Amino acid sequence: MALLPSYQEAVAGAHWLELVAPYAHVRDYPSLCLVSPRFYEQFAPRLWSDPLRTIRVLGLDPGDDLKWYYNFVLRRTGMVRRATRCLVLSLDFRAFAIDSSEFDIDTGGRSLSQTFAQLPSLFPKLRCILLDGHPDLDPSFFSRPADPTSLTAPSYHPLLLLSIPHCQTQVPVTFFGATCLRGLVYLDVSDAPGFLKNAVVQSFLSPTNMPSLRILKARDREMDDDTAVALCRSFKDQLWSLDLSRNRLTDAFCRYIGSFCFPPGTLRTSSHFEIEGFYEPAACAGSVSHGPFGFVQESEWSVNFNHPDRHVADAPIYTRDAHLPTGEVRSVRHNGRAPIMSDIAGDVKEVLAGTTRSPRADVEDVYHDQLCQHQGGVTHLHLSGNNAVSARAVQRLIRSSPGHLRHLDCGSLLLDDGPSPILPPWLARTMRLSGFLGAAHLFRPALSPNLQVLRIHHSLVTQIPSLESEDLVAMADLWLAETFVRPRVELAYPEVFVPDMNPRLYSLTLTNLPRYSTGPLIRKLIKFLRLAAAQERAIRDAKSSSSRRSPIMLRGLRHIRLEFDPDPTEELGHSLDSEDLDPGQPINLTSKEFSFFGDHGWGSSLSQSPNTPQLAGVRHSDSRLGPMFQTSISESVRLPPQQQLQRLQQQHQKYSPQPRRHGEVAETGAQDNEYVMHTFDWNGTALTLPVWIGSTTNDDVSASPAVKEYTRLLRNGKPHHWTDPVPASPCHVRAGVPTGVYLFNAAWDAMLVVSAPPSPRRGDVDAVRRPTRVDLASMRDVVAALKEYRTRTRMACERARGGSDESHDHWTGKLEVVLKEASPSYRSSKFWR
Repeated sequence: MALLPSYQEAVAGAHWLELVAPYAHVRDYPSLCLVSPRFYEQFAPRLWSDPLRTIRVLGLDPGDDLKWYYNFVLRRTGMVRRATRCLVLSLDFRAFAIDSSEFDIDTGGRSLSQTFAQLPSLFPKLRCILLDGHPDLDPSFFSRPADPTSLTAPSYHPLLLLSIPHCQTQVPVTFFGATCLRGLVYLDVSDAPGFLKNAVVQSFLSPTNMPSLRILKARDREMDDDTAVALCRSFKDQLWSLDLSRNRLTDAFCRYIGSFCFPPGTLRTSSHFEIEGFYEPAACAGSVSHGPFGFVQESEWSVNFNHPDRHVADAPIYTRDAHLPTGEVRSVRHNGRAPIMSDIAGDVKEVLAGTTRSPRADVEDVYHDQLCQHQGGVTHLHLSGNNAVSARAVQRLIRSSPGHLRHLDCGSLLLDDGPSPILPPWLARTMRLSGFLGAAHLFRPALSPNLQVLRIHHSLVTQIPSLESEDLVAMADLWLAETFVRPRVELAYPEVFVPDMNPRLYSLTLTNLPRYSTGPLIRKLIKFLRLAAAQERAIRDAKSSSSRRSPIMLRGLRHIRLEFDPDPTEELGHSLDSEDLDPGQPINLTSKEFSFFGDHGWGSSLSQSPNTPQLAGVRHSDSRLGPMFQTSISESVRLPPQQQLQRLQQQHQKYSPQPRRHGEVAETGAQDNEYVMHTFDWNGTALTLPVWIGSTTNDDVSASPAVKEYTRLLRNGKPHHWTDPVPASPCHVRAGVPTGVYLFNAAWDAMLVVSAPPSPRRGDVDAVRRPTRVDLASMRDVVAALKEYRTRTRMACERARGGSDESHDHWTGKLEVVLKEASPSYRSSKFWR
């Protein structure tokens, strides 16, 4: 909280110069400083606050950057009085002297990096230094004492912001213990050589040396789980933004981060049950893979996200309770319209040092800013690029959190089941599947009430995972993911994220979008944009019909960012357009030799059935599953399905209590034989729960296709399907599962990897046919299709504004399209109205 003004400041009116100063042009600042002392007081801080940016606006040629900088630092500034030098708050090198390695000038034997040691003492109140885009500079000079002969200066304020990403010079561990870095609020040491393990283990990167640190970015530092956990254990809840993207983290880190970086208590409440539903944790129950168990209790409105008040912001509530100790404040969720704090370097610099138009001269105001305050734990978490982190681990992380995350960046996540069994037998097994399936409810206000910014894989909206292979061309990967994997995903996980699922969400980024589609991907993205337009229209209509005493409305989804993968057609060249090849002939999908010569390259697996057991004859002896599962898989798969089911039921009855009806679903009319008692371990305690297995008869015509498939998989008798019990989620319920039951998640996920047996009468040997040249050549450009749709809806919107009665579904928010090129260092970004 900022300090209150004095009485004189409160009653005194603003001088007219304070009102017009922000509108003066930067080029006029030097002249205005010479008018009078009052003018100097207003314009000198604006002129000197960020000299590297100001001099560029004043007309400095980029080729003269270094010459001007050396004269400024080594010669001219020494003759400037200290009061003027104290006006320098920021040195932003991000667009300054980019080609410094090619510049040669007489600097007394000093390089650009060696001048850094003088900066803290030369500019005593310097707060921010940004070296982005200068990989050749050595930031370790910050921690070295300045040359005493260069300038005699008294003590200086510690830096508040230091951004040195992509630095190619390995800094020593003692760098993090430098005196000038003790007051850091923001530190970015991403994409640099060397490991941070020694700095963390030896307590140099610790709260002792950086007690004010709130934002830490350490992307691509080869950080493993042990180092990351030690870092979280050291800082605990001191940080509110943590960026560990592109490291070597695994699911183990996601299990431990909540123990250190999340605040106690929970923001989830039943006060908004009618609008949002309520997440009710199960008493003392959970599993290692799922985390604590819990069910989403739905109202008649929340199940379809159509409550009339779903777009209304939360009313103000008391945060102090008379029964709590004096001064203690209750943790409550924000009202839905509170602006989110940014953890981007440029935005943080504006808070700490102000801008040229409005610098922040009083450091006490900065220390009392919300950005520098303790937030009670991590609210901004970045985990993208950790290829060993699975979607299930992130789902568990969200369920285990108290619901206070505001910015979550989890990009591409590995699907746990692995790619091998999901593919038809004629494909290579070197595959990777990534996505986020069946857990859209985790981003509802019932579980994530504070969430405002989300970056995640596009399958959250499209139900199409990403398929990557070292042996297949990218176009074939896209075709297989959309034609073979997608129907299975839609069967098992029919619920997708829609804007009204969480109207409190302001920004959504969808990653790993393919550039080409057979059609479903385009339709799903357009449908999502139409739903966003419907949400926008509903909020606008509610505002227009309300009075001044009406409640405040939410903003809704206002920013959508679509990040597309590189264009895969560059890999194929002109192969798809060759006229000498049969367009209907199945193609050889190997990227090493893209050809159309029949079955060459497919291997001998063509003769295998897609349901041939891959583990036949292998002894399964995992003691964690109990004695009932210590059996030979080769014995069970030879039995008919009905005998397999009978054998497993006999084993359940031998080692577990008799099946009984689950109290939560007594009203559904389920029969006792639809449940089996399952015993498993949770935190060292054996738990026994009734798990729903569906109807054991084949004449249940009322069951949904997903439930029938789930029951069939259990009836096949594979032991690993009878594991991993989880509570039924809203996605399961939408697929036909009764509410409030537990089901075997291993069997449910197997719907993605098991296809129906081939029929000899149809002659289909493969679970999916191989793509032909026509199939790949007919795929549409997704970006072009979206651009065409936006152009059409924008024209309809303009006609409607001109007085036409034409209806339209144009979304007027900020749609950003990012096209990734083959080189990972280049991104092109476009904004569509």
